[in-house]
Amino acid sequence: MAVPSIKSLIVDALIGKIDMMRVKREFILEKFIKIHKPVNLRGIPRSHTPYDEFVQSLYRLGVTQDELEQWDQAWEELVHTCEKRAKKRALNEVSIETLLKAKLKGTDIRYHMRKQQYRVALTLTMGHYTQATFYIQHSKFREQLDMVLPAVNQLNQLMDELGQPIRVRNRDYHIDWTETE
Repeated sequence: MAVPSIKSLIVDALIGKIDMMRVKREFILEKFIKIHKPVNLRGIPRSHTPYDEFVQSLYRLGVTQDELEQWDQAWEELVHTCEKRAKKRALNEVSIETLLKAKLKGTDIRYHMRKQQYRVALTLTMGHYTQATFYIQHSKFREQLDMVLPAVNQLNQLMDELGQPIRVRNRDYHIDWTETE
């Protein structure tokens, strides 16, 4: 899994998913390491350290007041540029949730939605105590949801006709599959 960028972390903090001060400490640590190029990581404060202790540790490592002020100013500018992105993402998530509730109303399908940066992991309940997870892009949510719901209904109908659940998962590469001609 890729490490999220500082901008992505700021957006997450602005919409309330993570602590903003922790992201700020990560940002300052990134600047410190880039400029001072420490030989080892010993003595470098962690991002979960209280901010006052964090700053004092940086001063002990040779950070100047001017550098810290520059980094604070760069931080404020970066947060300001991310605010629009955070508002758009929050609006996307609210509209996706509203659309999903409207589409599922009266279907007896329950759902769990895990919001991610550019997509939603949507898990829907199905018949025979099964569930299916679909990864739907924010930008294509409406179209993809219109394809997912009929597929769930068809799978439910098939399980009812078979009288048993269907399990779908990734292909197992350790099995010696038989080719058909």
